[in-house]
Amino acid sequence: MHARTEPCEDAEHSCAVRLVSATKEPVTIEREFRDSDGNTHTYEVYASPILAENGSVELVVFQQLDITERKLADNLLRQQTADLTQRVKEQQCLYSLTQLLQDSSASPDIILNQAVELSPSGMQYPEITTACIVVLSDAEYTAAAFSTSDWRLSAPIRVGGESVP
Repeated sequence: MHARTEPCEDAEHSCAVRLVSATKEPVTIEREFRDSDGNTHTYEVYASPILAENGSVELVVFQQLDITERKLADNLLRQQTADLTQRVKEQQCLYSLTQLLQDSSASPDIILNQAVELSPSGMQYPEITTACIVVLSDAEYTAAAFSTSDWRLSAPIRVGGESVP
């Protein structure tokens, strides 16, 4: 894999042989190596000492397992899980907003005030998200912690396919 007859001298990564020699205990580490084509492979390295009668390390036995595909699959699964978690948050927010809109006893002011409080829960970073709804350029509904920012997501409110001014 990396064609060495001596333990690694790489300051950036742990060397399994050096670790076993120092601790006299088995170790498992992950290492990345580049092949002759420049492709990076991730290996899980298992190393165990064989001790001499006096307790010193006489030999280190190690095995390397290419886990590149497993790491790629783990990363893909982690990303898909994060994406699905976000979609669930969005769906829960939309459901809450729908429930709010179906409450026939709620006035438009109550609905809009509650909508600005509910909306951040569907965003990726709800803890730093606030909301504001401006209606007819004279009515403004803002969440309790609202402040203006250069980072914003905005869209016109549409009723029957027409933008509300």
